[in-house]
Amino acid sequence: MPGQDLNNASERGIIGLDAVSSGRVHQRRGALDDGPAPHGVILGTAINNDGSAKAGYYAPSVEGQQAVIRAALRAADVGGESIGYLESHGTGTRIGDPIEWAAASAALRATGARPGQVAVGALKANTGHLDNAAGVAGLIKAIMVVREGVIPPVAGHTTLNPLLERDGSPLYVPEQARSWPGTEPRRAGVSSFGVGGTNAHVVVEQPPVESTAPRGARPGRHLVVLSAADDAALGRAATRLAAHLRTHDVLPQDVVRTLATGRAHLAERLAVVGTDTDELAERLASRGTTVNGRVPATGPAPLVFAFPGQGAQYPGMGRPLAADLPGFSAALATVLDEYDPTTAELVGRALLDPGFPADDLAETALAQPALFAVEYAAAMALRELGLHPAAVTGHSLGEITAACVAGVLDLADAARLVTVRGAAMQQCPPGAMLALTCGEQETADLVRASGLALETAAVNSPDHTVVAGPPDVVDAFEAWLSGRVRARRLRSRRAFHTALVDAAVAPLREALTGMRLRPPTLPWAANSGELLLPGAPVGAALFTAQARHTVRFGPSLRRLGDRFADAVVVEVGPGHALSTLAGSGGLTAVPLCGGRPGADDEAVPTALGRLWTIGQPVEIDATCPTARRVHLPGYAFHGPRHLAAEARPAPAGHNPSAVVPLPVTAPAPAATAFATGIDSGIGATPGADRPAGAIEDVPSLLGRLWSDLLGRDQLSDDADFFALGGDSLSITHLARRLRTELGIRVPIRDLMTRPTLGDHTSMCRALVDSDRAPVAVG
Repeated sequence: MPGQDLNNASERGIIGLDAVSSGRVHQRRGALDDGPAPHGVILGTAINNDGSAKAGYYAPSVEGQQAVIRAALRAADVGGESIGYLESHGTGTRIGDPIEWAAASAALRATGARPGQVAVGALKANTGHLDNAAGVAGLIKAIMVVREGVIPPVAGHTTLNPLLERDGSPLYVPEQARSWPGTEPRRAGVSSFGVGGTNAHVVVEQPPVESTAPRGARPGRHLVVLSAADDAALGRAATRLAAHLRTHDVLPQDVVRTLATGRAHLAERLAVVGTDTDELAERLASRGTTVNGRVPATGPAPLVFAFPGQGAQYPGMGRPLAADLPGFSAALATVLDEYDPTTAELVGRALLDPGFPADDLAETALAQPALFAVEYAAAMALRELGLHPAAVTGHSLGEITAACVAGVLDLADAARLVTVRGAAMQQCPPGAMLALTCGEQETADLVRASGLALETAAVNSPDHTVVAGPPDVVDAFEAWLSGRVRARRLRSRRAFHTALVDAAVAPLREALTGMRLRPPTLPWAANSGELLLPGAPVGAALFTAQARHTVRFGPSLRRLGDRFADAVVVEVGPGHALSTLAGSGGLTAVPLCGGRPGADDEAVPTALGRLWTIGQPVEIDATCPTARRVHLPGYAFHGPRHLAAEARPAPAGHNPSAVVPLPVTAPAPAATAFATGIDSGIGATPGADRPAGAIEDVPSLLGRLWSDLLGRDQLSDDADFFALGGDSLSITHLARRLRTELGIRVPIRDLMTRPTLGDHTSMCRALVDSDRAPVAVG
């Protein structure tokens, strides 16, 4: 509003930007809606400009400052009687301080403040002038005052300036720290006034007091993630967080949420699992039990979901997933709804009760629906966490889960198929299976050499095969091997994928008759060794063949590796068998669960952490949906210092950004500062106390001042002050320095409109030569 007559303007007219920049920034309780507990609440703000009513370029008006304070109080919907502290602009000048004191006194008194109610603070007494950061620094200080409830003294204050209004003023300058007096909530005002007549005021309040009941730590394991730009920075971040957790009372779930949602996710990553903050701190400090990784430069690698088959099951295998995989329990309930009530009840107990009889779960009729339920529910939960597979595969029974996840079977049909499959195979003759650490051809040679009637049930890798047959024949073969190759008996009561399960084919074929089989929606590595691409036709014969014929899981993995060279295989189900096979084939593998009751209790959160560290988009915050964000150590940026080449060192003790104090010979007529002895030099006599002959050669002086303010050397006459990085504040500093060094007043307007070094030199030389005083600027 430059040029407006402030005395003839209405208050709303004075607040020229009132409709835009004044108003509530937060509702009082709204500050708790999101984010960590607030340090304070901004209730209202206002801004205006003195226009032509200001006393000078530097000197504001009482009316404008009073108006902006009252507008901020209106926006905050509070009165002056509720304000207990004022963080002043506090320039420490002869003109500015009395104006600010008078304006604040009038505004607060008129809105209900009592005499001596409002303590006045001035950050500049502690730090000096902060230039562009002065306003926000004062805001931070005021918020700390209302948060802590302690009013600090003004540094260096001994005697109140006698020219400041005291009789009946709501303001006083505290001489020592004191607890907040008066009513609550604690409220404060913050004033900031800029060169050119701009006035701003903010009303702040102490943070809201939580009314909820005390919260406790969520039981179970907590996954904490950290990231940084490099490994050294990551180590420093882990050390800082460990120290913070040891010294602050925070809930582990709040730590998880804060780091998951309140920090940028950088390339170098770390994940750690713990049951409480003490364990998390210990593991972070040692880094011996952390999971580390780095996000690939090309982005997240494609995921392959791999589903294990029968033999991996154990009682209670769903408990770790229910405890640590968000969404698993809901997805499991959906699957169980597709079984008949008797099967659903048995499967539910087998999955969630570690005391369920292992022998009962080993029966095929229960093992297969139980494995499908846990695998499908885990896959759906992983999808809810943001992990979407680029391809799927499964081993034996796991192939039905893969088909369902790929969209070939809907959930109801898949649940019915595994139930029929398990029951049909339960009726087949007993059998046994033996895993060998050799390839398919060597296995065939060994079987031939033994003379025993066994079949190759699975080719899992170039060095891992499985043979199967009647139990007595497998026993004889195992004895005949006698150390020729390593052999391991599998937990199976049937000889799957051999002639001993031929009787199951007809029930499977009948069950498949009424099912609609769709083309897969994503690549599916089938047990035949083929990679079925999206849109490929799928017939019922595929599912009858996969129950009877050899499982060629090794060739399937090789096909996936050829198509997705950098794939990450996630074993979605109990055990690590498929992860081991994928790792031996050169693929990155992450098992989701442990392989037996009580083993790897931290397996699920550790797997999620491992996936996050290698760049997978795991929504970690979903693991603690009721947690809150809290204050934790932020990212400490670190890096090499870069100094300008050939930069000449500054004189000892020189600060080019500091405002140079001016010599004073007589007080200005307005007033003095809050604390005696503080002065900016406004109103000083030009050139006072300057020894004769002390004037430096004008061109040399201008060159030195420009270098000090702009950090540039080797300046030419056509160099432009603003093109070299100068601004309105630094041009003001230049004018003050010229006045100190040469005793001349150079109009700031002239310095800004004629910004070259040659122009400045000409102006200063003319003023020195003429020895005449320039027009006052403030």
